[in-house]
Amino acid sequence: MGTITERLKTNSKSSFTAQIRKKKNGKVILNLVETFTSKQAAEN
Repeated sequence: MGTITERLKTNSKSSFTAQIRKKKNGKVILNLVETFTSKQAAEN
């Protein structure tokens, strides 16, 4: 499961950042971050 965060850009449009972080034995082994223009695209 990941996290989706909405941010307002300087031109007052929204962008959505999807982040997935996986840990093993307390250490981060995978960190993926990508930005999308719509929430629907970020969820897929």
